[in-house]
Amino acid sequence: MPSKKDNQNLIKRSPGTDNSMDVLVRSIYEVALDPGHIREVLGDIRTHLGASAFSMFNLDGSSGHPAVTTDGLSDSWLNDYETHWWQHDVWVQSAHQQNLITGGTTVIGAQLIERRDLIKTPWHNEGLAPNNIGDVLCTSLWQEGVPSPRMALSFYRPLESVDFGDQERQLLGRLAPHLTQALKFAETLDLFHQNKAINDALMNNTPHAVFLLSKDKRILFMNPVAEASLQQGSIQVGLKNERLLTVGLDSAPSLDEAFQWVDRGLMAPMVFIAGHGPLGPRMGSAKLLPISDRAGASLHHAFPHYLLIVDTQPPHDERALHLFGSLFKLTPAEQRILQEILEDKSPSNIAETLGTTLPTVRTHIQRILQKTGVRRITDLVHRVSQIRLSL
Repeated sequence: MPSKKDNQNLIKRSPGTDNSMDVLVRSIYEVALDPGHIREVLGDIRTHLGASAFSMFNLDGSSGHPAVTTDGLSDSWLNDYETHWWQHDVWVQSAHQQNLITGGTTVIGAQLIERRDLIKTPWHNEGLAPNNIGDVLCTSLWQEGVPSPRMALSFYRPLESVDFGDQERQLLGRLAPHLTQALKFAETLDLFHQNKAINDALMNNTPHAVFLLSKDKRILFMNPVAEASLQQGSIQVGLKNERLLTVGLDSAPSLDEAFQWVDRGLMAPMVFIAGHGPLGPRMGSAKLLPISDRAGASLHHAFPHYLLIVDTQPPHDERALHLFGSLFKLTPAEQRILQEILEDKSPSNIAETLGTTLPTVRTHIQRILQKTGVRRITDLVHRVSQIRLSL
């Protein structure tokens, strides 16, 4: 915990000369080219404001929970805020009540609530005081009516230091539009590069069906393979008003669950029932990925778009069959029959396709089952699938 002398040193720092302002503004716009430096730049601003810590809140989360980036505060404070205190933050509540939660607004703690009232609240006594937070200076990093990340940037001073004043509020107020513009530039620049990369990937004759989805699962774009798969019915999906509702006849996880996984920062692999054949359900696989811009990655910005990649390759390729046959010492004839089985053909269909008799096919199937140590054809298909998924 900082000493009284440390606290006084914090507030003796000048809010900045014109020259230092120019340096700050220049470094702010460099964030547009390299958002990874945002924490360093905010640290410089913290120094000029004589603050002991800062936090940046992303207000765009669909769950209602703010995503928070901090410096100078403990991990436990961050966890407590995200899980509890964000609902009991008196400063935020006062800002809402006074209609101060608008783009471009910069306020100090004294404008939100008088100190004699603040120190009576659980927010102060249980949330702020144990973490040596005494006052706040906050600005809203977005422009009203302009699409941009909705970020709230807060700086803090310790309990025994002098509160923020109008001088610091004006300084942060002058810097805030530059920060807002830099974040918007970063989002635009990176979205341009992402769009180019996405388009290159989608149009590069990929064998997979690729869907570009919005946060509400609306299909924004699909590649030619996806279009053809939908027209031919080889991919069963549920659609309503251009929104993707389901993948396959059934899937694990569901599409809604996959979105929840991705929003928690996880990749979401999916398996689904593509249809039903003579030998049981035909399985398919897919994965849902976030498309996040670099600025968002640095600031925990909510993912604006998603890629759903559906594997449209035959479920059992030649390499997997060859490895499976070598592993269990299948003869060439048995491998040919296994390949037909994996294409959902019945024994009579296999006999007709290969120009042999039904008893011969059944004999081969029994030998394959014996060699592989399974009793049912569905178990056999599952074993081949396991090999393919491991490749």
